[in-house]
Amino acid sequence: MAMRRRVITVSIGFLVALALAGGAWTALRGRVSTPDRALEVSGRIEGDEIIVSSKVAGRAQDLLVREGDQVRAGQLLAVLSSDELDARMRQADAQVAAAAAQELQARRALDVFERQYALARKSWEVGHVRAPIAVDEGSAALRAAEAELVRAQALREEAFRDLARLRSLLDAGAVARAQVDAAETRAAMSSAQVAAAAEQVVRARAALAAARTSFLEVEAQAENVRAVQGQLDAARAALATVQAQKQAVVAGRDDLHALHQEVRVTAPAAGIVVARVVNAGEVVQAGTPLLVTVDLDRLWLKVFVPSPDIARLRLGMPADVFVDAFPATPFAGRIVEISQRAEFTPKDVQTREERVKQVVAVKIAVQNTRQALKPGMPADARIVLSDEAPR
Repeated sequence: MAMRRRVITVSIGFLVALALAGGAWTALRGRVSTPDRALEVSGRIEGDEIIVSSKVAGRAQDLLVREGDQVRAGQLLAVLSSDELDARMRQADAQVAAAAAQELQARRALDVFERQYALARKSWEVGHVRAPIAVDEGSAALRAAEAELVRAQALREEAFRDLARLRSLLDAGAVARAQVDAAETRAAMSSAQVAAAAEQVVRARAALAAARTSFLEVEAQAENVRAVQGQLDAARAALATVQAQKQAVVAGRDDLHALHQEVRVTAPAAGIVVARVVNAGEVVQAGTPLLVTVDLDRLWLKVFVPSPDIARLRLGMPADVFVDAFPATPFAGRIVEISQRAEFTPKDVQTREERVKQVVAVKIAVQNTRQALKPGMPADARIVLSDEAPR
């Protein structure tokens, strides 16, 4: 009988101790008792990791942050040095200078051909207008000179006939000597007029020949204009080629300068440094991760909900999240993602009994008040379940 009372006493004491322990744990967590329709799940605080990498190869000259440091967007995190990139930039600058010199030379050559073309074109245009007129005028002048020569020759023949007639009459004593002398003078003058008219015909023919030669020279000038035009077009094409080459090397130089700016690695977003992958002095290749950061304003809790309970969850459903560091402070959360595929509990769950259960991954976005939460913290969430299935 004494033994039975002792067993009862021990059992009652154990139950009382168990109740006290449960009450203490509830008080420590700072929560009210879990409602019948509430679901408690556990997981770990996570965040979207941002891998800060180097876009260029070089040596990590300075790493300006450590693990646990908070950084702001655009903050300088690391500085690399790259002798190879510096050499490429110097080479690119030299290529740009050479291309600029070639462009200047091509412009000067183009200016020369443009002046030559302008002079040749102007000379051709003047000759093209004047040469036909000169030929027409020369032809008209020649016709007039030839007509004057014919008239002078006719007058000379008439004068010599009169002189012969008067000389016959003078021998017969029918006319005076003075009339013969006058006829001789007229004959001499008519001969002089014929000689002058013949000289004028010679000059007219020479002028016409010169006009015709000028006309042929104008045709030659047209050929020269076309030749200079070809040289001008070639000079313009050469300038365009040089300008395109210069544009290409300038673009390459600008790309290298932009790439050189990448030796200064900055934070793409605000967050906390969770890992420093390399140390100062190490040689890194392009794309090598240098640091890993997490945005503390975009943390979430990933939990695994048993399959029977998943039908009562909805996107947007609120949840209270607790962490050991702040047991009395619930952090507001909201379901933002429910996996569409069931799976077995991940192997990092310790008990075999829990590992063989099928669960569904659920992601709960957490409001990180005053950035008190940090990635990696274990956390519990209390979700009030709905009686209705999600639509």
